[in-house]
Amino acid sequence: MTIPLVADDGTMTADLAQFDLAHEMAEFEHDKPWPKGIHAKTLFKKKDFRVVLICMEETGCFSWPPESYQ
Repeated sequence: MTIPLVADDGTMTADLAQFDLAHEMAEFEHDKPWPKGIHAKTLFKKKDFRVVLICMEETGCFSWPPESYQ
């Protein structure tokens, strides 16, 4: 997978990105067990737009705002 150019703040400078979701999911599986049953990764980040891949186990819980923001 080609990684788009990224600015110092993590914002993508490319207008288009490609993702190998099967590869991303395999990496997620490799990282198990996940704390709290949930795992997320930002795949694309712009100033006003983000694509985030979120995987949850059956026992996982997704709540907003995340505990880290409280």
